[in-house]
Amino acid sequence: MLETILNNSIKKAKLVAVLLAIFGLLVGVPTVSAAGGASSNEVKKALGDAGGGGGGAEGTIKNIIKAALNIFSIIIGVAGVLFIMVAGFKYITAGGDPGKASSAQNTILYAVAGLAVAALAQIIVRFVLGQVAN
Repeated sequence: MLETILNNSIKKAKLVAVLLAIFGLLVGVPTVSAAGGASSNEVKKALGDAGGGGGGAEGTIKNIIKAALNIFSIIIGVAGVLFIMVAGFKYITAGGDPGKASSAQNTILYAVAGLAVAALAQIIVRFVLGQVAN
């Protein structure tokens, strides 16, 4: 009887994890791209400026670097969210195995650290570009 209740609880937890993962993909990815991502207009503008539209070399290089940084941030953000979701699923399905749970915890830790490093990199590059422009 107790074993049946535990098995049902585990099945429900797995279902909740899958639903949360799907929800995270549906909500998280657009949020990441809207928060710091380059729009297609920004990319077109940066690449159009590089094609000889005038405005000076400094502005062109700055626009290209900003567009590349925004695209890079989108990719890193999506990858980080996916790693956290997969690690959360691994943690839920570890089944009490300390090795698997520890591996999942480390994956979450490294994914969050990677997102923090990517955010700091974007801040540093934007600061440097601002200083170079002045």
